[in-house]
Amino acid sequence: MARRSESGFRDAMIDNIGEAAFACDKNGEIKIFNSGAAEQIGSQQQEEKEKKIWDIIKYPNLANIILNPARSKTPSKLEKVVLIEQKPFLIKIFSVCDRNGKVAGAAAIMRDLGEYARIEKALSNYVGNLSHELKAPLTAIKGYVETLLEGSYTANPEISRKFLQIINDETNRMAKLIVSLLDRQSGSASKPISSINPAVPLKAAIDLFRGVAAQKNITLETNIDENTPCIDANEESLRQIFVNILDNAVKFTGIKLGGTIKTACFPDGKNIRITISDTGIGIPQKHIPYIFNEFYRVNEGEAASLGGTGIGLSITKKLVEEISGTIEISGAEGEGAKVRITFPASAINRR
Repeated sequence: MARRSESGFRDAMIDNIGEAAFACDKNGEIKIFNSGAAEQIGSQQQEEKEKKIWDIIKYPNLANIILNPARSKTPSKLEKVVLIEQKPFLIKIFSVCDRNGKVAGAAAIMRDLGEYARIEKALSNYVGNLSHELKAPLTAIKGYVETLLEGSYTANPEISRKFLQIINDETNRMAKLIVSLLDRQSGSASKPISSINPAVPLKAAIDLFRGVAAQKNITLETNIDENTPCIDANEESLRQIFVNILDNAVKFTGIKLGGTIKTACFPDGKNIRITISDTGIGIPQKHIPYIFNEFYRVNEGEAASLGGTGIGLSITKKLVEEISGTIEISGAEGEGAKVRITFPASAINRR
């Protein structure tokens, strides 16, 4: 009875280890073939008893890989990566010996490396999001600190105090961002939705870039309707949308050592329209269809020297769509770019 229980535990463990496990004797007769192996490389398990490994494994080369150590005169171990239907697997094969120490067969464990690639991509996305979300406040803080260090406004305490207040606000926002990202990683994050006038976070985002724009000889022009109807959104998400777009506008206009960024916000029927246009280096037409793709970057012309992760616009698009909005970009190389965002007005405003 004890042996039956022990055998049952062993079989249950082998069958549920989450990886493909199989073994055969030196004659190729199947001794172990768990559900993972049946799913990845073989047929149904109930058909495998007393069958040969070359009858069960659908890939002849893989059958030969395990047969070689099974028929070896000396115990051996083998570890290699194999491609099965263009998917990478790590296979570990080791000889199985009888009581006399002679090789009686071989066993193998296969691990799907695609899962590790997915984890690596998720980690890369998380790090990319973190770096991008922290970049804008850091850029603003750096710009205002450099302006203060230059002493341009030492004779005007009011302006100096305003700059210091922006630095303080952005430092606090970075701290909140870090907490938010940690919550998002743990799955406990929630985004409170409220009725917000988009003109408010839009003006806050513009103010954030005034110092940097002045350094780059960029003129900021605004046409914001103060009576713009509210939209149902998360305030921080809305602010991040505007910061991401303005960050690009400042960056791609600044490379021309001057220019203009125009921002407008106004009601458009039952929707709210926000436009941000610049006189920067523009976007080659062939890149526009892919500009919102994750990690997509324009690696030619002047844009190639600016670097970046290529995730800013993909993040922005996701945030816009969370608010049931739409975003599109137009422009031409050397002629600047224009971003158009449309949000539905709050349900209260649509009554």
